[in-house]
Amino acid sequence: MLTKKAISVTRLTLALLAISLLQGCGKQEALSPEQERFKAAMQTFSEQRYGLAQKISEEFDLPIPPQIHRFFQAAIAGDEKRVAKSAKWFGGTTSSPKIPWLQNAVYATIHETSGVYDCVWDEWKKDADLLKLFYEPILSVMPPGSIHFGGTDPGRFLMTLMNEVEGANIFCVSQNTLADATYLAHLRFVYGEQIWLPSDEEWSKAFSQFIDDIRAGRIPSKDATFTEGGVQIKNAFGVMAMNGIVTRHIFDNNKDKHEFFYQESYVLKWMYPYLEPCGLIMKLTPSAKITEEVIAKDMAFWANHIELLEQQPGFASNPAARLSFAILRTKIAGLYEYHEMYGQAETAFQQALRLDPTSTESTFRFSDMLVKQGRTNDTVNVLRAFLTHAPSHPGNESVIRLAQHYIEHLSAQPPSE
Repeated sequence: MLTKKAISVTRLTLALLAISLLQGCGKQEALSPEQERFKAAMQTFSEQRYGLAQKISEEFDLPIPPQIHRFFQAAIAGDEKRVAKSAKWFGGTTSSPKIPWLQNAVYATIHETSGVYDCVWDEWKKDADLLKLFYEPILSVMPPGSIHFGGTDPGRFLMTLMNEVEGANIFCVSQNTLADATYLAHLRFVYGEQIWLPSDEEWSKAFSQFIDDIRAGRIPSKDATFTEGGVQIKNAFGVMAMNGIVTRHIFDNNKDKHEFFYQESYVLKWMYPYLEPCGLIMKLTPSAKITEEVIAKDMAFWANHIELLEQQPGFASNPAARLSFAILRTKIAGLYEYHEMYGQAETAFQQALRLDPTSTESTFRFSDMLVKQGRTNDTVNVLRAFLTHAPSHPGNESVIRLAQHYIEHLSAQPPSE
């Protein structure tokens, strides 16, 4: 067992360690001023998360093994290769570590740091200016004290990073991980005195509700399996169903004191009546109304933002950035579709595909809406456009076959008017 003294690391020690690691890294690739600024922010964030990991370790008597110390030391030094190598030991950027005894409240600090390096820096660093076009509009619409449900990787990791570094005082919660009781333990340690979060007992009640929903048919039985030892969640849809229950409890118990903002991961249907477009993301509020004014503001924002993105020299050649912005627009298109605002939904879907014509979610959600409207020819055109742009690497084969199958099926039907 590591003692508190053994795991205490001073800022001076960290600074010396960072210098020594950087000296041993060999020649570093030259970075632009914006890249330098962002990398410095990552290193500051890594140091903050290392300190948080140690505080959680002390509070709950949870040991931090040497491998985790080395991981944080590499992250603080800005040594990307050592971070990636060290991260593999505990599961990379997955929300659940490979090692059973690391499944505790400490792990979220590792997960967030690894996510910043792997899912943000590695994929966006060549075009750091694009990062600003992601996080600045989101931070600008959220007043201090807001609760942000992050969804996609940049929506979780980038926003947590910049909230911390910029001192925006936002409560960043990953909707994807709320089915994990250890993540909630982490959130309670960080935010527990400022916002309502489920206790272990309340989380157990939420899980009982999840079981009741399966038995009642409100959640498909294929998403979970009943075993002698209890219930096993089988897939991402089951996990998100549980996440949806927990997000509802957090919303209901905080909505009178805090504003909520939402960057959708998987669809959580309970939220749709409470959502309205808000820049790149959506606002979650009991008084949500998608008025003509809200629609006009949304359309003007996205028209302008797409132009800004397309003016960036690196945007066209950055698949991660293109997909990230396309997914944000797709989520808002889905909200319009829910409210049967099909014209607005179609515009938003088309904008998403302009941002990234290879986006499978944008393509298939748009196609699904068109099929429901009986617009067979338009659906076929959308799918054919996707096949024109979709990369033909092995990981994409199943999606390409699915699009081809739908085209064949729809082409065999009588033409739509």
